[in-house]
Amino acid sequence: MASNAVDIFHHIHGYVTTRALITACNLKIFDLLKSGPQSVQELCVTINTDHYATQQLLNALVAMGYIAKKEHKSASRRDKSEVRFHINETSEKYLTSASPHSMIPVVELTERTMFPLARNLSHAVREGRPQMERAFGNDSSKMFLPDLLASNPDEWQYFMMAMHAYRKNFHCDAATQLFDLSSYRCACDLGGGTGVVSFALSDAYPAMKIIVYDLPIVIDIAQQFLHQRSPYFKSNVSFQAGDPLQNNLPKADLFVLSGSIHIWPEDQLSIVLAKIYEALSSDGALLILEPVLGDNSERGDSNLEMFSLVVLMAFGSRQPLADGIPRSPSTTPIW
Repeated sequence: MASNAVDIFHHIHGYVTTRALITACNLKIFDLLKSGPQSVQELCVTINTDHYATQQLLNALVAMGYIAKKEHKSASRRDKSEVRFHINETSEKYLTSASPHSMIPVVELTERTMFPLARNLSHAVREGRPQMERAFGNDSSKMFLPDLLASNPDEWQYFMMAMHAYRKNFHCDAATQLFDLSSYRCACDLGGGTGVVSFALSDAYPAMKIIVYDLPIVIDIAQQFLHQRSPYFKSNVSFQAGDPLQNNLPKADLFVLSGSIHIWPEDQLSIVLAKIYEALSSDGALLILEPVLGDNSERGDSNLEMFSLVVLMAFGSRQPLADGIPRSPSTTPIW
């Protein structure tokens, strides 16, 4: 809550905070510090940067809580100490390239896509429309994914890796720990991308057959991704290409929607949900893993409210309220 001028000043400079983190990831500072504490000079030599500017960036990262700095005895002079920077546990887990929980793909997508969109938030608020045309020259009356991504496989790659990281850190534990899904024999992970949620379900429920269903270009990229990560292969997880708006969905007694509700406009979401209902067994269920906004009368969670603005700018759709997602009759929703 902004209670004074300092708080307001902090929000005004929030862009610089984000930019500092993105710059650190681009320069691979966290990867370098994972190998051991380093001085400013050592980092400058490795990444070929200015000494003073690098020191300022590192001090900012210390203030943000991503790294720490400590005095060490100088290797060249015993009577002198030098400051070295250390990575902390959180940054090593989420901000180093090789970590299975790395959020770096989300950082990269933010720089490539979200920043250009955010410049047009005023237009989004006035119009209630996505801002793809202003940001990237695309027809803003069309959906974000098919238009911006389908014309460029590299953009799909960035988007899929970001979704993989997002689902890995925010959806996998929810899918496997919040509910007992052992009674379901066959699941369809609709729009599942790399299948990261499916593989988490596979570990938790080895007897469950799981189908990752997504667009053909997504399945092609997912297969390439999995070939580089052989531990992800599971005998009970398969991939199927198709268009949920055009094709019939695989038969299943559990459907999973992981971070995809907000992508579809309401008319298309209704089509998808109707197709899910047709494909579900009579005692089937729908597992929705999605940020959900609370009651408008309450002060909302700032992360959820900011995410809803991202959804508005990128997709022109509305982040669902807890009681606002349309559902088909006799389909059991799981939250």
